[in-house]
Amino acid sequence: MATTAEPTNDHADAGVAGRVTGVLDASLALVRRLRDNTGRLVELTRHDAADLVRDSEALYGMVAGQLRSAGALARATPRVARVIGDGGRILASYRLHQLRTPAMDDGAAAAARVELDRAGAARLHQLCVDLRQE
Repeated sequence: MATTAEPTNDHADAGVAGRVTGVLDASLALVRRLRDNTGRLVELTRHDAADLVRDSEALYGMVAGQLRSAGALARATPRVARVIGDGGRILASYRLHQLRTPAMDDGAAAAARVELDRAGAARLHQLCVDLRQE
């Protein structure tokens, strides 16, 4: 009686196992890189946050000192505070106009600018009149 050997798939199984091993190795390498890069990102973020805190505290101290100086000036001379306040409002009006202009057609923008100039001149004139009377 002749015996026939069953064909084996050892070669095919080895190929699949090799590919699975390759995928797992690549996945583990990606996970390691992600872990390492995340650790570096956390460290850099911590460092940047510490710099931001230091810079913010320095800025706060500087601004607080300037505000104290400006506050003393405003209390000492109400006229200066009035000039600064009105000047700031006029400048803010021009800045707002500048931001609105792109949304307007040319005619409307020009008309708005003329009105802005008129209102600014009237405000400055009234400021001068009021300051002369004080």
